[in-house]
Amino acid sequence: MSRFTRLDLSEDLSWVPADFRRDAQGNVPLDTQTYIESYLADPSEWHWSTHDEPREIKLKRVMAILAKARLPEHAKAVAQLGVGPFEDMMSDWLLDRLEAYLPFDVALYTALSGLYVFNEPPAVQDRLARMMAASERARKK
Repeated sequence: MSRFTRLDLSEDLSWVPADFRRDAQGNVPLDTQTYIESYLADPSEWHWSTHDEPREIKLKRVMAILAKARLPEHAKAVAQLGVGPFEDMMSDWLLDRLEAYLPFDVALYTALSGLYVFNEPPAVQDRLARMMAASERARKK
């Protein structure tokens, strides 16, 4: 799988929560930036929006948020994406998709570094550790 580009994410609105796809009258599509900025500003208010969706949509949503996150300003939001949706999706399926992002940028690396993966199969734990180590080495170069 290839990376989601910003263009992909702006043209495919399937990842935007239904509450943000239309205005109060149900007519005018809302700007995706409104959702992302709302999430980054107050992730505790919007945590629900990164759960209870098919994993393909959830991954697009998380990656769209991470693409706009700035550290340390959005550290809480980034950490929540790690221990929330990334932890929920942790599997070979997720790692297959995240390989396209190696080496990870700072926001993605930060989100993944807080995961609790001790309940995952050892092969998944080892694979994530190798991906994180590769990203760390690339950043040190």
